[in-house]
Amino acid sequence: MDRLSEAGAQLKFFSPLKDDVIPENATGLYIGGGYPEVFASDLASNHSMLGSISKCAEDGMPVYGECGGLMYLTKSIQDLNGTEHKTVGLLDAKTCMVERLTLSYTLGKSTRSNILTRRRTMVRGHEFHFSTIKEIPEDAEFAYEMKRGIGVRDGHDGWTCYNTLASYMHTNFASDIKMAERFVESCVNYSKR
Repeated sequence: MDRLSEAGAQLKFFSPLKDDVIPENATGLYIGGGYPEVFASDLASNHSMLGSISKCAEDGMPVYGECGGLMYLTKSIQDLNGTEHKTVGLLDAKTCMVERLTLSYTLGKSTRSNILTRRRTMVRGHEFHFSTIKEIPEDAEFAYEMKRGIGVRDGHDGWTCYNTLASYMHTNFASDIKMAERFVESCVNYSKR
């Protein structure tokens, strides 16, 4: 959050559990990590928020979903009991909770420009999750080729669609302030449309 503020962002916080829509006049959205599976039922019942996020993303608003944010942006989260909880549905796949932990420092190389990085940028971070993404379409596009870590699918992370970037990798903005600057720039460009 400090890096984003230093890059010029005016941060407004919201709750996908309690609020009905994203903050008024928002020009970008950062959905950080966490444990959406713990709140899956409540997240699923907040239909207005699910619709608000989906509409803004489809309109081209820059959206960055990180780990828990990635999970929330898929069609559903399936808990360990097999119950499916509807989520935003922006990414055409399902999140399934698993009992095995994925834990790793990560290093990815940008294979395409996106809302955080330019092509060929090295991105450092980590992944920590008890989930996997299933039923990913063959034509899904990814921004990162993983040099270290697993990512979303086959050594790739940073699923992109519209102006959205969603990854299992928790990026480290402190390792490269340009990521925060590029995200803010993407938000400013969106606000000028």
